Amino acid sequence: MDSGSTDGQDPDHLFADRYTQTIAFALLLARIENVPLADRNFVDVARELKAENTVMGQSLQLLTETVDAEFARRIDTLVQVIDAVDWEAIRARTPDAHVRLYEDFLQEYDRELRTLRHVLHPAPMAMS
Repeated sequence: MDSGSTDGQDPDHLFADRYTQTIAFALLLARIENVPLADRNFVDVARELKAENTVMGQSLQLLTETVDAEFARRIDTLVQVIDAVDWEAIRARTPDAHVRLYEDFLQEYDRELRTLRHVLHPAPMAMS
């Protein structure tokens, strides 16, 4: 399937949706990796995230380095929500929760996009 295909959907909406999802998941990944989020600028968060997750860290940096004040406030709200997540408690119950997160998110958020993008649980990862 052509990854650039919009399959009849509004390309501006799809871009905005993917842009926002990428920021959200980069911040969530940073939180999972114990990168502090609260009261920090996104460049510092991205730099710290890149140490372990180069692609997502670079994505976060590129997507947040020139945002306007209104969008920055919205991202700050997202940071407050993500920062409240107790990943240690989640991992204690479900060690691979981070692996399944994207599929589960799309199942609730946009089932059609999940099917369209063929998002399935990845193969189990060896945890060290």
